[in-house]
Amino acid sequence: MISDLLKAFAQLSDRRFRRVVLLSCLLAALLLALLAAGAGWALGGLTGIGWLDIAAGLAGGVAAFAAAAMLFPAAAAALQGLFLESAARAVEARHYPNLGAPNAQGWGETLRQTLFFVGAALGLNLLLLPVWLFMPPLGLLLFWLGNGWLCGREYFEAAALRRLDPEAARALRRRYRYRIWLAGIVVAWLMTVPFVNLAAPAIGTAFMLHRFERLRRL
Repeated sequence: MISDLLKAFAQLSDRRFRRVVLLSCLLAALLLALLAAGAGWALGGLTGIGWLDIAAGLAGGVAAFAAAAMLFPAAAAALQGLFLESAARAVEARHYPNLGAPNAQGWGETLRQTLFFVGAALGLNLLLLPVWLFMPPLGLLLFWLGNGWLCGREYFEAAALRRLDPEAARALRRRYRYRIWLAGIVVAWLMTVPFVNLAAPAIGTAFMLHRFERLRRL
C-alpha cells in the first residue's frame, strides 16, 4: 500500500497529472473557503446579545474551520468525480499502458455514485461534528475511520467500474473490504493534512487506481 501511495505522489512529475492536481487544488480551496464562510455565518449572531455575539463570533471562526474540515470529504466527492477520468488516464498511460480502452460509464451511474457518497459523507460528518469540536482527538480518529470506509468504497468502485461491470466491481470490493477500508483511511488522512488536502481528490484517485490494479491481480 505504501508503494502505491508513493507511486501516486510520483505521478506529480507527469505534466498532465499536475494539471489535474492544480485544478483540484484551486477548486478544493474554493470549496473550503465557502464551507468555512457558510459555517461561520451559521454559527455567528446566534444570541442577539452584543458581547455574547462577539464571543460567539470569535469561537465561530475556529468552529467554522473545524466544520469546513469535517465537511470537506462530501465536497471532495464531487471533485473526485470531475477528475477521475483525467487522473486515471494519466496513471494508466504511465503504469498500465496495455490495458486498452476503459468501460464507457453513463452519467446516470456516475451521478448515482456521487450523490450517494455526498449524502453519506454529509450525514456522517454532521453527526461527528460535535465530537470534533468538543473532543478533537476522538473526533479525528472517528473522522479517519468513518470517512475511510466511505472513501474506500467510493474511490475503489470508481476505479473498478472503469474495467469491470458493476457486479464484479462490488464483488471485488467486498472480497477485499478491509484492505480497501485501510486504503480509504489513507485517503481520509490526506484530507486532514494541510495543503495536501487540496490535492487529495486527485492523489486519492491515483492511489486507489493502483490499489485496484494490484488487488484484482491477486
